[in-house]
Amino acid sequence: MRIFCMGLLFCYSTLLFAQSVTEAQKLITSAENQLNAKPRKSLEEAEKALAAFKAEKNTSGTAKSLAILAVAYYKVDQYDKALKHINESIKLSRQIADTSIWAYATYWKGNVELHNGNYPHALDLYQECYNLSEAAGDNENLTRALDGKASIYEALNEVQKAEEYYKEALKVAEKSGFSEWIPTILFSLASIEHQKGNTDAAIGKFLEAIKLSEEINNLNNKANCLQQLAYIAYEKDELKKAMQYIQQGMDIFKQTGSLSSYSYSQLLMSAILLKEKDWDLAIALATQSLDEGKSKKETGLQRDAAEILYYAYLGKRNTARALDYHVMFHQLSEKKHNEELAKKLTQLELQSNFEKERQLADAEQAKEKAEMNVQIQQQRLMQKAAVVGFLFIGVIAGVAIFAFMQKRKDTKLIAAEKQKSDMVLAGLLPDELFREVKGAKSSNDYTEHTVMFVDVKSFAKGDSGTAQEARTWFNETFRSLLEKHGLQKIETDGDTYLAISKNGVAEKYMAQNTIRAGIELLESVKQRNAEKASAVEIGVGIHTGLVIAGVVGLKTATHEVWGDTVNEAARIEQHGMHGKVNISSETQALVQDDFKCVNYGNLPSQNGVELGMYFVDIS
Repeated sequence: MRIFCMGLLFCYSTLLFAQSVTEAQKLITSAENQLNAKPRKSLEEAEKALAAFKAEKNTSGTAKSLAILAVAYYKVDQYDKALKHINESIKLSRQIADTSIWAYATYWKGNVELHNGNYPHALDLYQECYNLSEAAGDNENLTRALDGKASIYEALNEVQKAEEYYKEALKVAEKSGFSEWIPTILFSLASIEHQKGNTDAAIGKFLEAIKLSEEINNLNNKANCLQQLAYIAYEKDELKKAMQYIQQGMDIFKQTGSLSSYSYSQLLMSAILLKEKDWDLAIALATQSLDEGKSKKETGLQRDAAEILYYAYLGKRNTARALDYHVMFHQLSEKKHNEELAKKLTQLELQSNFEKERQLADAEQAKEKAEMNVQIQQQRLMQKAAVVGFLFIGVIAGVAIFAFMQKRKDTKLIAAEKQKSDMVLAGLLPDELFREVKGAKSSNDYTEHTVMFVDVKSFAKGDSGTAQEARTWFNETFRSLLEKHGLQKIETDGDTYLAISKNGVAEKYMAQNTIRAGIELLESVKQRNAEKASAVEIGVGIHTGLVIAGVVGLKTATHEVWGDTVNEAARIEQHGMHGKVNISSETQALVQDDFKCVNYGNLPSQNGVELGMYFVDIS
């Protein structure tokens, strides 16, 4: 009888334990399902599940609860709390080798880092998620990893590469039946179509994403789509439709607790009201967005709100208030410009690393892979040089045949045409690549150069000319000074300019020539600003070190350079003294006997070694 009672007691206790586990599992499953519709409800349920799993000492359940809790905090814009719980989840899941939870938490940590603007770290985390998922055959987290990598490209305006990764993520999701993620990817692909100017295709994809989001109750994604449809309608001056879309989106964002998205929707509504000349309501909403931008330290939100307030007060003929917001708008635009510059520098740093997979755990395999990458780079450089050479040889042959057939000139004219083409080739390529195309032995890929990075802060309209005239003048002046001092211009985007010293010149004279070009450039700008009453503002940064040079493009060949030296020159300009030629300690060591250089601090470099920062005193 005693044994029978003990058996009953054991069965009863086992039943209670099983029931407890079942309740915890139900809670965490419900919490996960509520993430995109009711994240605050998800928070409550995940907290209860976490307590239950901890009481059971269920490490796997605890790790998953922490991950779901982190995502819920992310959904309601509480990023610090999200990061805290994600780190705890990763630590536990690594201890028990649960790659599914580990990869899931790593992906969401990447999202937090992306939100914070830490693109290199975010990329590393997405790649880690990819490696874990691929090894485990986990297609759901593999989809997330591909989607995350695509979002890095999109954030850095690499639209084509972003689209490729989004499509790959969609393919994996559809093949594996991961329907939960398909509307999210469709939203991103629709945004890409909008950026490319394919408005009708974008609208179609947004509507499809809304339909699928409703089927799986992903309210946040539905609201994001409505917000974008409102913006498209606003661009097309379909203000009534835009207002309908944005009101629906705001209602959902308010319901889900996505306050940051709500703030941007509110700002778009104020822009719609501005077009409708409803000045007072536009001012009320834009003021709220401005305050929210200040509390969240979101420069872009503040700047856009200030711009709307400027135009709204102008509409009310309150010029004094309008002027206040006009000044605020320009101050915030300058701050946003600096943030964009930092983003641009990050893009330069990541440019050569986007396609690399993470190093293998085995040291020997990592070494072999690195050696293989070096060989591939060398082969590509040789191939590009050869292609450019063949193209120009074809041009030379064509010019010669045309001259012979059409004008029947003598051999001196043909030789002159060939020499002209060689001069064009020599001007396009650096010396070592030119010699390689012409059959001479090339030097090593890495060579010592002095690099000058120039950032034009503004081409503001002055009393005597437009911004375009100022840009044309600056381009001509920059090109003339480079030619005068023996420097080579490197093609860049936007209002950034890059030049490097040419080969065949001693390091000291490379640095001297580059500094003289920088000094004369600043003096030319100063003189023109005085004459034209314009506001061309530039920053100059110079650094000396190793760079790798190559030719990119088959249809249009351009000479480009890579390496830490280029990045350091840009960072020196960014952190340098306004109106000065800013140089690194590496450059200063070469010219200290020729120029008076003033030290004003140190700048941590990419490899952890501090660079001394100087400016050239020309007083």
